[in-house]
Parts: sequence; C-alpha cells; structure tokens
Amino acid sequence: MGLSLRKHKCHIRVIDTFGTEPAYNHEEYATLHGYRTNWGYWNLHGQQYMTMFPHTPDNSFMGFVAEELNETERMFIQRNKVNNMAVVYGKDAGMWKLQGKENFLAVLHHYMEIHGTVYYETQRPPEVPAFVKNHGLLPQQELQQLLRKAKLFIGFGFPYEGPAPLEAIANGCIFLQPKFNPPHSSLNHEFFRGKPTSRKVSSQHPYAEEYIGRPHVITIDFNNSEEFNAAIHEIMKINVEPFLPYEYTCEGMLERVHAYIQNQVGILTHISIMLVADQNCTNKPRVGGRCSPFTVIYLSVCLPVYP
Repeated sequence: MGLSLRKHKCHIRVIDTFGTEPAYNHEEYATLHGYRTNWGYWNLHGQQYMTMFPHTPDNSFMGFVAEELNETERMFIQRNKVNNMAVVYGKDAGMWKLQGKENFLAVLHHYMEIHGTVYYETQRPPEVPAFVKNHGLLPQQELQQLLRKAKLFIGFGFPYEGPAPLEAIANGCIFLQPKFNPPHSSLNHEFFRGKPTSRKVSSQHPYAEEYIGRPHVITIDFNNSEEFNAAIHEIMKINVEPFLPYEYTCEGMLERVHAYIQNQVGILTHISIMLVADQNCTNKPRVGGRCSPFTVIYLSVCLPVYP
C-alpha cells in the first residue's frame, strides 16, 4: 500500500470474494512463513475485508441482495413449475469442459429437458451437447423467468461460490452440485493458488451446502452414478417453495451495513493483536462459541471497536 493509503488505512474496507486469512494479511509474517501472495500482506485488520459469504469470523460478512418474491409471485411460480426442466449453471463454454459431464448429463437428459445459457456469437459451442437447448447469454430478467419455470439448477463445479445458486433457490429451483473429494484449496487447485486463503472448499457452493441444505440444495459425488441417479429420482418426487435466507434479503443486507457503519469504528494504535499462525477460525475447534487459533504478534494495526 502507498503512503497515502497507509495514512487512511483504518477507513478502508475491501470487498473480498474468497476472504483473506490473517497469516496472509500481515506482511512480515507472510514473507517469513511463505504466505505472501499478490493479493495479501496489506496489514489491515482482518475485519476490514468484507466477503460475499460468511466464510470465517476472521473477516466481515457483507454479502449481497438477491431478489425477494412477494406472495403473488411465489404462488405463480409454484403453479407454473415444469417438473422435468433443468437449467445448467455455466454461461461460459469453458465451464462445460468438465471431464465426464457427458455421462451424468445423459442420465439427466433421460428424465429432464436440459437448458443452457452459454454465450456464443455465431456458432453453437461444441462443448454443449446437442440435446441441450441453449438460449445464449440472457439478460437478467429473462434468466429469472427461465429459473422460475425450471425445477432443477445444476452446477458443474465452477464457478465457485457465486450468487446464481441463491437466485435459483429464491426462484423455487433445487440446486444440485458436486461434492469435492478432496476439498479444493490453494494447496491442490490452480484456481485458488495465489489467493490469500488456505480455506478448504468442500463443494461448488459451501454456503448453500452447509447453511441451506436439503431439500433446496443437494450435494453429491457426480462420479458415483448410483448416487447421481438416486438424487435425480429424489428431485423428481419432491416440491420445494422459493426460499431466500434472511441475510440475503434487502432488509438483512441493510441491517449488516447499518451495524458496520454504527459500530465498526477504526482506530490506529500500537496493540497486541492475535494473528493466525498455520490455521484459521474456519477449521479450528471452538471454545464457548468462539475459536482461538492465534499466535501473538505486536504491530500497529487498525482495530475495530464495538461500543
């Protein structure tokens, strides 16, 4: 950070999709222990990093707003759902290059009409099977209408932790996603390499898996044909209502923003701050509802104060 930014660093808040763990954030520690990346070592307080999903108490959860349906819209969706219609999560042709996708898509095609929203200019992308009805890249309103008709929204494992699954669930879809074994992280997956986190991602959308779950979210091993078949049979039999977690409603978002503006006051002083050594709060056992994965390091840092 330049000198001008350092002067005002207590006022900075960083929108950080995947989160920044303290070991990557402290420049000296990161350099000495091999955690330095292009996206880390800013020496901010961990809670100055604001994430899309509540990955860890090391950072602040900012989130976003998904469209909330009124009662009339909810009733309309439930009356007009097409039980054998699926939409694939992936608007870029590169997302369809998943090895082995032909096998489970063929199984899904046996039960459902499959729709895609893959961008193309003149020719249909060769990665998209012929039996998939591709609409091309849709404006947001048209995509919402497609999701309101579909029964299933299926992910291929990428992109990670995007907003689309929550929008699909809010429009009454069931989200089917792959489980990762072993979990993906900066230690074993190119996408996360260089990002300031060692967090282990267990599925395409861990928040949806852990905090929403069945029946709205089903997480399985796509390489297990029996498990995949069983999941499709389960989806065909059940009906779900549109669902949106409170924290992603407009009211929930404004509540968080209000709390941060009112209470997260930054001061710059010489303090003793607890800094993560090799682990983070996500994977650490909790004592009394709080985790303690820290090593003491002395530095000047912005400390959020909660009156």
